[in-house]
Amino acid sequence: MKNILQIWVLNILLSAAAPGLAQQQPQVTPAAVNSSTSDIYQTLLDNLSQAYPFLLIPADTLSQAEALDTFWDKLAALERGERNKVHILHIGDSHIQADFYSGKVRSLLQKQFGSAGRGLVFPYKLARTNGPNDYRCSSNAVWEYRRRTYGETGPPMGICGIGLRTVNQPFLFELNLKIAADTFDKVTVFYPKSASAYGLTPGRIKPGSALSTAVSSGAKRYHKIKSGETLSHIARRYGTSVRTLQRLNGLRTTRIRAGQRLVVSAGSVAVPKYAPDAFEPIPFESDTLAESAFSSVFTFATSTNSLAIKGEKILASQKESHLHGILLENTAGKGVLYSSVGVNGATSGHYNQAEYFAGQLSALAPDLIIVSLGTNEALGGRFNEAEIVRELDKLLTTIHEAAPGAAILLSTNPDALRRRRYLNAPGITVKNIIKQAAEKHGAASWDLHAVMGGQGSIRRWRTAQLAQSDYVHLTRRGYEVQGELLFAALMREYASRN
Repeated sequence: MKNILQIWVLNILLSAAAPGLAQQQPQVTPAAVNSSTSDIYQTLLDNLSQAYPFLLIPADTLSQAEALDTFWDKLAALERGERNKVHILHIGDSHIQADFYSGKVRSLLQKQFGSAGRGLVFPYKLARTNGPNDYRCSSNAVWEYRRRTYGETGPPMGICGIGLRTVNQPFLFELNLKIAADTFDKVTVFYPKSASAYGLTPGRIKPGSALSTAVSSGAKRYHKIKSGETLSHIARRYGTSVRTLQRLNGLRTTRIRAGQRLVVSAGSVAVPKYAPDAFEPIPFESDTLAESAFSSVFTFATSTNSLAIKGEKILASQKESHLHGILLENTAGKGVLYSSVGVNGATSGHYNQAEYFAGQLSALAPDLIIVSLGTNEALGGRFNEAEIVRELDKLLTTIHEAAPGAAILLSTNPDALRRRRYLNAPGITVKNIIKQAAEKHGAASWDLHAVMGGQGSIRRWRTAQLAQSDYVHLTRRGYEVQGELLFAALMREYASRN
């Protein structure tokens, strides 16, 4: 039995690193074995230790793990068949936005405990930034967006840390999950349900109804350079690249000066054009008990992996539509619902300034909230320890008040270099701030910085092709390794209690 289990876990690792190689191994699904949680995490750690000996595997544990007791109880009840769903929300920055890291944790947990759906998604493309690659979104409306709380104006932001607003109507919004098995029959749309909001109707786009793509113009976005900022820092903040900023601003070098105004986003965007009868409404029920002032809930008789939403003016007071995220659930399935929220350049202060974050977090009602922040606090142009402490304390207070039933796990910031070569001393300070905040707020903590190998370990991650050349962000495989380490830490603690 143990050998079969090891083959299954090895398949998980090989499928990420070398899909072709994984196909050569015997295929064993979790349902085919009575998998022991302790065997799974130990085999996973053994494989990671052999592949990447610089990892500090003994440090892959949770501190103050008793803070997660309510979550462990819910997970055990899920295993016993006494509940249908456990919902996890993972909040972070650019390390989370592409979903390589959080997506690996989702995949491993759902393989072990079953799937209750894809979780929270956001149409990052409409905000002109990168996002997960397992779904795609499009709209024939032009959406105004806001991705930063500092130095940007625009629509209010919500649970996903980004704000979208359109005044175009009627408009169509389309969402398609790329993996056929990822289906849903319940949709929660997060937006402020004010008297000025357009009416929303769920449906589908008829095949062949997308006629062409048009280019619509919008306003360019600018950033005023502050003292100490670099081009790479600004690129990271706005989710773009140094090369793109150079092209937009006609820069031949990376030299910039304080007070200079940079274009950070071009004004044109491609939007699809649909046939007049492209939208087809589908029968639904509104879940009034689950709805709030910040969301609408639609349930369908059958599961699907695609959705269209039509927004239109029905009453005279309606003049706009906001969009802050969409939760996709499969109520026919039992298991883990794993939502992730990431914003390039985000800090604790970013989420504190998001106007609808608290209200929509309350409506989301997760059972466990994982917070992975600290990179931008440690690498920002101006390091202010007191401000970092204050903002993290405010965020955790908000989380406790908005989601009193949720357990909280804080991950420390990962190791990184400053300007690709210098050890990042503020990173140690931020790591300690996060661990102290966990103790103060009754949360568990996970020392990712230590598990990576400690100060300067990002160099070894780069040598192993796990880190990118900026020595801040990781490769896809690097983020998957982080996800495997977090999954192992969670399962190690869960196994010790069951």
